[in-house]
Amino acid sequence: TLVLVLKLLSFENKTSRAFYWPKMCIGLVFLSEVSLLLSVWTIVLITIERTLVVVYPLHIKKFVSASRARKLILVIAVCSTMLSARMLLIRIDASPNQRNRCQPAAEWQSYYRVNGAVTEFLTCFIPLFIVITGNCITLYTVRRAVFQRHEVLTNNTYAQKRQVETNETQLML
Repeated sequence: TLVLVLKLLSFENKTSRAFYWPKMCIGLVFLSEVSLLLSVWTIVLITIERTLVVVYPLHIKKFVSASRARKLILVIAVCSTMLSARMLLIRIDASPNQRNRCQPAAEWQSYYRVNGAVTEFLTCFIPLFIVITGNCITLYTVRRAVFQRHEVLTNNTYAQKRQVETNETQLML
């Protein structure tokens, strides 16, 4: 929800001079970036955890615990904050002729574009690749387990029928 609230108060195309002063713009951008990274990477961690549980069901205690989850969330929070700190470096154009509030100063435009590409990779491409890969591994493992179960049940039923038939022929003799 913090992501949605901060995007609602987004830094682009705001014209209110009373509400959007430069420090608030930087703060909104920073908090928006932190919350976005934190939520995306939490989903990635959940996907990895579910994949490990499905692939290695007998080792569940090794991978899943409340203390390990707390530690990983703390690591993600610290990393998200550190990666988002680069947003605090951008200077905001506060000139009176600036129509839209919360726009970077002219000398920061190229850094702002590079920063957008970094953010896109950190919040979209890398997490998406990890989530899709984890889900594919999970689906493959589940399908393989269902197939193996079907094979065991089919072969076991055949072996049981065969054993009953041999017992019947022995009784007949």
